Amino acid sequence: MPNGGVQEWENFIAQTIESHKMASSFAWLLITRRDRRRAMVWMPWFALTALRGVGAFEGPMAKPFVRLRVSCRLISKQTETVDMCGMVLDDWLAGVSPENIRQLQKGTGHGEEVI
Repeated sequence: MPNGGVQEWENFIAQTIESHKMASSFAWLLITRRDRRRAMVWMPWFALTALRGVGAFEGPMAKPFVRLRVSCRLISKQTETVDMCGMVLDDWLAGVSPENIRQLQKGTGHGEEVI
């Protein structure tokens, strides 16, 4: 951060994490699209691991596009460090089926609010 200020992307992540915590959901999923570029899906690494555990992302395109660790300041002024990954939305949709989501729901006890 050249100017030391909070970046817009950091705000997106912080707001997503805050909403996830307030909802007490299993995980979060953020879909972004900048300008006319391809839509991307961002999620915590543990969510990708959980989805793989119920059979999602099998096959040659099973790898995320990027994996990173980010720190962001939440509304509560706490700093949260998140191990997360991102992939193209089309790859995510091809890799996750409704049945994968149902299986994940059964294992987490979160009803319909899984991701």
